[in-house]
Amino acid sequence: MRRRVDEVAYSEKPGATTPDNIASDVYNKVAATHGIVVYLGRSGVLPSPLNAMQGAGGHCQPPEGTTIPLIAESAPIDFQLHSDRTARAYPYMTLLYETTNAPTPDPRDPYARFARDFATVFGSRSADADAAGGFDTVGIVSKVVENLLPASHDVRPDDIYLWLTAHGVSQYPGASGVLRLDGRNKYPPDKAVFIREIAQPEGATATLVSCGILPDRRDPATWGTPPDTFPCLRDGSG
Repeated sequence: MRRRVDEVAYSEKPGATTPDNIASDVYNKVAATHGIVVYLGRSGVLPSPLNAMQGAGGHCQPPEGTTIPLIAESAPIDFQLHSDRTARAYPYMTLLYETTNAPTPDPRDPYARFARDFATVFGSRSADADAAGGFDTVGIVSKVVENLLPASHDVRPDDIYLWLTAHGVSQYPGASGVLRLDGRNKYPPDKAVFIREIAQPEGATATLVSCGILPDRRDPATWGTPPDTFPCLRDGSG
């Protein structure tokens, strides 16, 4: 089967091609090919093309009982925290998004513990991926500083970088996932990646893809439910 990718560009700059200009074009391509929309823009701007498609009225409404699938590289935090509102706001869309944090029932899940502790301290504010990543940054820097302090009372940023390059950290149980950082890896290799779905009509959420090193330390080779399983991509696998 021949696969095709049609790129539709737009810009946030005034006077350039805007979401309002491309809404009908995007829908027409999806309708003609029974394809999906892949959104690669900033998460904070995602509501703009969605609202533009909604504002186009009948020109961008799929047949009754069907939805337009859209997968986003990232989604606004409000979309994730209030999936029921998201589903009501965009009833013609089935939204999917990539995240490095997804709730699991595993008691060893550091993100689940972090989310509970975060809520205890900050109340109604929910812990997102940025909060978890910031928490892990402080944790790793503290670990490195503890190793450097016996030899030096004046720890500088270069010292932290050099220590991580020479020694690194491995299997660090971070709130944002199981982390490894060293001289060869400036970004944690095989870090857990999840794809979540916000389904219609109630906004129920589900994790469709779980790949990378998961909270239970499994590193699955495939995702999906048999017989429909697909390989988890690896570094360098394309």
